[in-house]
Parts: sequence; structure tokens; C-alpha cells
Amino acid sequence: MLVARAGATPSALKGGAFRHARNVTPSALTSSQQARADSNAFDFSDATWHPWNIQATLTERSRNPDVSPWTVPRQLVTRGRPNDRRRRSSRGPLTSRDRAMFASQTMHDAVARSLIELECVPRKEFHESWSVVSRALDASCPSSILNGRCAVDVCGGHGLVGQLAVLLGGARSALCVDVRVPKYGQMIHAHLANDFPQLAGRVRLHGEKLETLSSHPHAVLFGVHACGPLTDLIIDLALSWRAPVVLVPCCHDKRQCDGGNLVNTLGGPLAVDVTRVRRLLDAHYGVQLSELDSDITAQNRVIVAWPREHDNARQAQEDQKESASDAVKDEDQGCVGAALKNAPSRLPALSWSRL
Repeated sequence: MLVARAGATPSALKGGAFRHARNVTPSALTSSQQARADSNAFDFSDATWHPWNIQATLTERSRNPDVSPWTVPRQLVTRGRPNDRRRRSSRGPLTSRDRAMFASQTMHDAVARSLIELECVPRKEFHESWSVVSRALDASCPSSILNGRCAVDVCGGHGLVGQLAVLLGGARSALCVDVRVPKYGQMIHAHLANDFPQLAGRVRLHGEKLETLSSHPHAVLFGVHACGPLTDLIIDLALSWRAPVVLVPCCHDKRQCDGGNLVNTLGGPLAVDVTRVRRLLDAHYGVQLSELDSDITAQNRVIVAWPREHDNARQAQEDQKESASDAVKDEDQGCVGAALKNAPSRLPALSWSRL
């Protein structure tokens, strides 16, 4: 490698050596140095990032810099064991043998018993869908992102997430969108609607591409394991609609997903998800991060995001209610004051014999 000496003139450098030297500046950074600079410039010690344990990932990557950033630990899969049906990550269907596991009177077990009668819903899909809706309900935004909204379950398969959003979160309706409606999709909905009448007439399974959707003013978007760039497409849709969004990303494709300059520092999949979060934050969204239980799925990072203007609208409503309440109190106090003013100055004496 040729390096230009101090004070060298173009005439002292020949051919490629000159072309190389004129592009070199003292402040130039290598790609790895730039990646470290970008990661240091972003404050991962902020409480927002704690659920994803990014500091531990940074430490691990610094100890093993030669490991490919796109290497994902291989997950051990156990099949054929007697307790296989007790694993929440099992892709086997819920069957009548599982009924004893869901014997309580909670809504969770009631929905599970209803699905057991069909014997076609994978255990993993049920547990995962329930957990995702629960994370959306637990979000610390000022108001529920589901209440009174239309839950649009993108790449929703059987549409279980959308239907649970109606049952649990108070969503007004659910639209489940996928390229094609699965074989048992309509049957599962009809069975759930029969057991839970609040679902009747409020859920629609839509077998079309995502691009066919038109804007909805009161939508909340769900993207549970929307593979690779589909998650980014859902974010595009949420930003254009200014709608809340709940994401569980998966299948991070290094050729199609943007990891920013953090790939070498955080590893590919995490860098892609962090870049998505930064994009939502830059679009003036509130974001809450969490994780699903690791025994349900290994790709368990959850992003719940909502437009900040919803916070302002909610605060305005609360201020209006508080002002109305204060006005009522003032009016009541005025009435009490007037009554006391008109009351006789001396109360009549009571005869204890009457008591």
C-alpha cells in the first residue's frame, strides 16, 4: 500500500499512487470505526432500550469481533418427547389431550378450550398471539392503543391476533390481511364467534396483498413475524396513516433490511430492529420495547409505537374533563354557600323527649 509522505506534491506521485493519496484524509474512519462511533453517539443506556439488553450485546460483540454479525445461534428443537405438547413453542395443534392444562375460568383458558375443540390451531400460534396482544395492552402510552380502533392484523394467517384484540383490548373491529386466507381461517372465526358473541360481525378475513389497503383513520397495525422487509412495509403504512403499530420482527434479511451503521457493532438482526425503532422515534412516535417469553419464540423482540399527537390529544381530553369537574365543584360550592347564606341564624331547640 502506498502512502503519501508529508509535503509530497502531485508531481512526486505517479498514477494510482496519486489517485489513492488524494482521497485519503487524516480524519478518515474505517467502516468498523464509523460503526463504533455511530453506536457511541446513540445513547443505548437510556431506559427505552433496557428490555432488549443492548449493553450486553455491545459487550459480547466487542469480545468476539470476528464472529459474523449475521450469525444467529442455532435453536435446539426437541421433537417426539412425551412432554412435547406442553411446550408453548410447539407447532403441534391444541387437542383434547391439552384440556387439563386450561381448566381455569380465565379468558385465556376459555379461548384455549374453544380452540381445542377444533384441533387445528398450533400451540405456538395461540400463546404467541395472546402474548402480543398482552404486550400491546401493557404499553405505557397515555391511552389504550386498541380501545375503539380497528385492529389490522397484517400477515395474520388465521387472524387470531386481531380477534384477541377485540376480545381483550376493546378494539372495535378486526381486519386480518394475508395474501390468502388459510384453509381453516373462516372456520376458526365462526367457532370463536359462536363461543364469544362479541366477535360476531366484527371480524373480516381479507385475502389480498397489503398494498390494496386504503387508509383508515382509527386503525392500529399488527405485524407479528412479518418476514424481512414486510415489517418495514408495515412501518411505512403506519407512518403514512399516523397509526399505532405493534411489531414482532423476524427473518432479518441483510440484502433487503437496513441495519444502518450498527451491523458490525450490534449484529445484523438487532441492528435492523434498532434502526426501525430510531426511524419511528424520528417520526415523532412514542416507543415501548419489550420481549415475548423466550420459550414461545426465539425471535421475540416486540415494538409498540404510537404517534405522539395521540398523547397530546389524550392530555387535552383529560384537561377538559378536569376543567369540567372543577366547574361542577365550583357550582356545587356556590349552591351550598347560597343555602348557608339563606339559612336561619338560629336553629330551633330540640326536645330530647322526642328522640
